[in-house]
Amino acid sequence: MGDQASTRSECSTTGLAQIVCVNIRGGYSKWERRASMHWGGIVRRLHACSFCVRQGYEELERQLKEVFKERSNILRQLSKTSRELDGIKVNLQSLKNDEASAKSDVQKLLELGKKQREEMKSLQEAFQKQLNEAAEKAEKQQATINFLKTEMERKSKMIRDLQNEKTLARICLRVNDLVDSLTK
Repeated sequence: MGDQASTRSECSTTGLAQIVCVNIRGGYSKWERRASMHWGGIVRRLHACSFCVRQGYEELERQLKEVFKERSNILRQLSKTSRELDGIKVNLQSLKNDEASAKSDVQKLLELGKKQREEMKSLQEAFQKQLNEAAEKAEKQQATINFLKTEMERKSKMIRDLQNEKTLARICLRVNDLVDSLTK
């Protein structure tokens, strides 16, 4: 037993598949033979399991690569979508600013329109006042014209009458002269 205890066994493993126990001295004890038979079956089963595990591992590795590939694609799409969303945010902000600017412009235009309407109303009142004053002046001037016309007609008549009187006076003088010359 001491001999067996001093015997060193070395176990070499490759992955999970192979386990080989070698006695450095070269001899196997009874227990080691039983164990080697028992372990031989286990090693064969482990070898088969390790093959399955290796295939499972390779399958998992392939699936992990696919998952990482999908994850990378999703991250790329998320990044692209994020950039698009940022662009949309910028556009929305720009539209909000434009809308606010348009509202401000409309408000200014409404105020300007109101101010212009008030100015137009005041101008209209001033023009109406001037028009009324001009109409009054025109009426006065028309009355003056009518008065002057009547006066002119009256004076013309007087002049005609005077001329007629003068003509009559001349005729009378001539008649007198003729009568005097006839009497002589």
